[in-house]
Amino acid sequence: MNNARLTGWVLFCVLSLIAVLHIYWAFGGLWPAQTLDGLIDTVIGDPRFEQMPPVWMTLAVAGAILSAGWIALERAGIVRCLPRWMVTLGCWGLIAVFALRGLSAFLVAAGIRTVSPALTEPFATNDLWLYGPLCLLIALGFLSLTFRKLRQ
Repeated sequence: MNNARLTGWVLFCVLSLIAVLHIYWAFGGLWPAQTLDGLIDTVIGDPRFEQMPPVWMTLAVAGAILSAGWIALERAGIVRCLPRWMVTLGCWGLIAVFALRGLSAFLVAAGIRTVSPALTEPFATNDLWLYGPLCLLIALGFLSLTFRKLRQ
């Protein structure tokens, strides 16, 4: 298996797991917390939220994340259903989204970007040590796929 195929599969698996977690939350799952308030503090981090987003919104996020995983498989040459231009455009969009999301965690932690009201714990810590770095790694994965030479 070449590096691009491995990267594509890793991105697809990671993004699929994240999407499944969103589906679980959409239908009332609480992990990694034990209460709804704990889940909100862990995965949303905004004290203004008293409940999780609506089911349709959480499922839409899961669908978008699964679509990102599909783009990784497409770009790695594992599947071929979409036009090449669409896959390339999708990769650039995903690089931007995941890089900005990842960088925002560090900008907040460094005090360069302020968030009002302040992020709740454990979200703030998880954002710095888990969510932000994971987003940057995903962006790098898509960047490496984008710059690989496409097989004809």
